[in-house]
Amino acid sequence: MSDKSALFTDGAKGIGAMMTQGLIESGADVIIASRSLEACESYAADMNASGKGKCTPMSVDLSNLGIIE
Repeated sequence: MSDKSALFTDGAKGIGAMMTQGLIESGADVIIASRSLEACESYAADMNASGKGKCTPMSVDLSNLGIIE
């Protein structure tokens, strides 16, 4: 999956974290987004240390629909 990319909201915990881990281990590049940048940064660091793909953290508040456009 080295030529694939994915974006997960709330990808640093729960089901999103498991999906992120599986994709990273398969070589995909994954962006994880949450209101808590610190949680994303911590999880991304763990994933980047152990996986084949790249994990990028991002702070996003989806209650503000203007940032989606």
